[in-house]
Amino acid sequence: SVKHWDDNKSSNESIRLRIAIIGRPNVGKSTFLNSLLAENRLIVSSKPGTTRDSVDISYDHNGKLITLIDTAGIRRKANVVDNLESRFVEKSIESIKRSHVVILMLDSLLGIEQQDLSIAEAAIKGGKGIIIVLNKWDLIGKDDRSKLIKFVKQQEVTRLFLEVPTVTISALKGMRCGDVIDKCLEVSESLNKKISTAKLNNWLIDAVEKHSHPLIKGRAIKMKYIAQIGTKPPAFSLVCNVPESVDESYKRYLINDLRKNFFAEGVPVRLLLKKNKNPYAK
Repeated sequence: SVKHWDDNKSSNESIRLRIAIIGRPNVGKSTFLNSLLAENRLIVSSKPGTTRDSVDISYDHNGKLITLIDTAGIRRKANVVDNLESRFVEKSIESIKRSHVVILMLDSLLGIEQQDLSIAEAAIKGGKGIIIVLNKWDLIGKDDRSKLIKFVKQQEVTRLFLEVPTVTISALKGMRCGDVIDKCLEVSESLNKKISTAKLNNWLIDAVEKHSHPLIKGRAIKMKYIAQIGTKPPAFSLVCNVPESVDESYKRYLINDLRKNFFAEGVPVRLLLKKNKNPYAK
């Protein structure tokens, strides 16, 4: 759901950033958390979350308090091998719902799999910021590294329709773990970004000039006016003469261009097409 701006400002400011750490069993979620918390030794409280399967941890990152939602790994029971995947996805989705930004942690030796992509899709659909963390980076060779990054990027473009920031770490060696949280903060700031209507409409003119919508039955599709209607995730309303005829791939072009111009990678952007309600418009 789109968060509208008339929300109470002060309560918004007191909302602490919540980051869900999601990943298949044994990708290194606990090691990552231990590495973060050992560096700062500032675990303020560790109370069970709203579900039995996740724990909320208060964490001080350079003076900024953040809630880390640790999703318990799923234990494989001998008799229920089949629904292991769906249980993993279900549990992860519960944690995603309570978060602002999702860290999808992968094992560099295993790469990205179908269920990881399902989780990423759920996060994007829920309007959450997302970053991909490739753990155990120190265990793979140079050739495999570039192949893996290339493959992950390819999946982002073809499956997620969203470029996602990728951080390579070794949780065990404490390598670049803090960078992951810095990246989450960057994504979170971008999720809350407000853009002036003047800037947006200048962008729209340029975007349409660069690449205009093909004619529909000889009729031009006119993109008339755009305004931001919400944040977390950023949402926009675009007035157009025939919104129902706008091609899905063109809409994707506009969203991607809007994102490239104004937002960080890993931020889903919503675009709603509306018809002009002006009664005098011919």
